Amino acid sequence: MKKTVLACLLLNLFNVLCFSILAIFFGKWWIILFALLFLCFPASRLKGQHFVYCDNCGRYSESGATLEEARIRAKNHGWVSLSNNKDYCPDCLAELKRNSKGV
Repeated sequence: MKKTVLACLLLNLFNVLCFSILAIFFGKWWIILFALLFLCFPASRLKGQHFVYCDNCGRYSESGATLEEARIRAKNHGWVSLSNNKDYCPDCLAELKRNSKGV
């Protein structure tokens, strides 16, 4: 992801620099506005994917095409969804069990 952000940053810098030079060369300030047409932004690779997030540590499970598929995959890997709509990864679940027994 860092390489994508860096590539977009450099491409946008080159874009604005070239259009600025053209604007100065032709003496028309509005030419720089064309640079806005060619700006790039890093696209998210996670678009269309669903995850189950741990409510304790913030980790997320394997992705699924739908939220239900993500919940099934998480359950297969030891994740637990409690009745109060809280999801816990296996590590946090073990920690919660340890803390509840110690109290």
